[in-house]
Amino acid sequence: MRIGSMHTSAIKECAALLLLRRIVVEVSTEKKCAITLTTLSIGSETVQNTTTQVSNDALATSSEVLLSVPNTPKSPPELSGTTSRHYSADFFTDALPYTRFIYRLLIKSNKMRRLLPLALLLVAVACSSAPEEKQQVNLQSPFLGGTDGLIMSFQDLRPEVFDSGRDPFDVIVRLENTGEAIVSQNNVRVKLSGINPAEFGKTESQLSSSPSDDIIEVRKEPNGNVLSPPPVFVEFTGLDHKSPISGAQNQFIIRADACYQYRTKGVSKLCIRENLLTPSPGGICDLNADKPIASSGAPVQFANFKESTRAKDKVGFTFDILNANTGRIYERNTACDASKRQNENRVYITVSTGLQGLLCTGLETTAKGAEGFITVYGGSKTISCTQSVSSKIDFEQLVNLEAVYDYEQSIQSTITVKSSGEE
Repeated sequence: MRIGSMHTSAIKECAALLLLRRIVVEVSTEKKCAITLTTLSIGSETVQNTTTQVSNDALATSSEVLLSVPNTPKSPPELSGTTSRHYSADFFTDALPYTRFIYRLLIKSNKMRRLLPLALLLVAVACSSAPEEKQQVNLQSPFLGGTDGLIMSFQDLRPEVFDSGRDPFDVIVRLENTGEAIVSQNNVRVKLSGINPAEFGKTESQLSSSPSDDIIEVRKEPNGNVLSPPPVFVEFTGLDHKSPISGAQNQFIIRADACYQYRTKGVSKLCIRENLLTPSPGGICDLNADKPIASSGAPVQFANFKESTRAKDKVGFTFDILNANTGRIYERNTACDASKRQNENRVYITVSTGLQGLLCTGLETTAKGAEGFITVYGGSKTISCTQSVSSKIDFEQLVNLEAVYDYEQSIQSTITVKSSGEE
């Protein structure tokens, strides 16, 4: 048995109360302290008990409130010798202001002071973790989240240049990965448009390029620290308007389109009950309910996970896939080729429960679970799955989701070409 953690101040307050009332503490499967209070007389005790649930968090909170209570409380609660009383959780909280007064009296007594370490030990051991017979899954921020992948910007773009081939300039696109999937340098391409390459001394192929390094993702460490990666840059150097312009100045649009392959991971959980059709009340989870779902930081997100009973040995679940950003989705490894409409809005999905008997509409059953391409119409798509189950216990099972796709997004600015006065 492991010793559970309790707020130190709360242990002291509980110990004082324990010396006046016998406190029998057990632990439920939900890790709350089940506290049984029995009234004591000076030489004997009554046998009638009352049990109530008090969580460790409640003890800690109550002890913090106690610090603001005056040192001299009102008259302590009555401690009649043979009268049995039933105590609720509210009594336990309300009694804490008196325990400071009692505790100070006890430590002045040598006899009571010798009993105090034993009282502290009893409370600490009693609030330790009990063996788990039921399995619960708690999703506590597994990802940083967010709806961005790469963030694009122009780095130090000159707003004005001169014509006649006398003022070369560079266009540098800054790429910062604020999502949670790495982007290989081979899976990202940046293309400039808005200008005629020939007018600026370039060919079309020279206005398309990839970074020289992978674009590292943001990482969340197990201890909660966040590691932000450095940006990478794609450089288009030596652009120069070769011919003289008509008039004093002309303005041109500079647009940068980035296509990159990205990946979204998601996680939710299924409720599995021994009896799916008529589950006993008070179980660890609810079958027919909306479930929490978490997605990694990415422009495509998972949302709206719902579970329901579909048969005596089957549960069903649905979830949505959303384009949560302003970019465009394409099938993976197509380089965002919009010339083929079948490439648009295509996402490769993998659903894994770790259990046999998973079927998802439109996906193929594989060793991983269920996977295949789906089309995200109008920015969202709902996936429906059925999971066969055969269990004699209640538990919660993780559902792991993954989406892989190419994503395209753009930025644009303007550049003014001024006349140098040369013909």
